Amino acid sequence: MLAVLLEQKEQGESFGRWPLHITLVPWFDIPGNLSEAVGALMGTLQSSHAFSVTTGSKTSLHGRKVALIRDSAALRALHVKLLDFVGEYGRSAEPLRYVGQEYTPHITEKVNATVQPGFAVAVKKIYLIEAPKTNPSTRIKRVACVGELA
Repeated sequence: MLAVLLEQKEQGESFGRWPLHITLVPWFDIPGNLSEAVGALMGTLQSSHAFSVTTGSKTSLHGRKVALIRDSAALRALHVKLLDFVGEYGRSAEPLRYVGQEYTPHITEKVNATVQPGFAVAVKKIYLIEAPKTNPSTRIKRVACVGELA
C-alpha cells in the first residue's frame, strides 16, 4: 500500500493502530526484487514535487466516516504515476479497487482522531506499507520504505 501518513513513521517501524492517512494506492504485492522496486519508487517520487491538499466536506464512504480531500490535480497526477509503478513492479490477487476514475481521496476518521474541513495536509513523504503476506488483514503493519517528493 502507498499512503501519506499524517503521523510520521520511520522505515522499518511496525504499528498496529492506523494513523490518519490518505491512501494513494491500496494493497498490492511486490513479487520481484524489493530493492529494485524501491529504487524505481524513489525515482518516481523524485519526478514529482511536494504539494499540499485540503480536506473538504465530511461524508460516509464504504461505510466509514471520512473527510474528503478537495480536488487536486497534483494528487490525481501522483496517484496515476503510482498506479503506473504498481503496474510495473506490483501485482494484486484481485483487481485494485477505488483507483483511477474511482479514486476518491479521503482521510478516514478514527474514534479519537479526526480532521476538520479546511485542514491542510503536506504531501511530501510517501510511505510504502507492508503487511504479513500470510494475513494482510492483520493489525500489525510495517513501513517498508519512506520516500520524498522533490
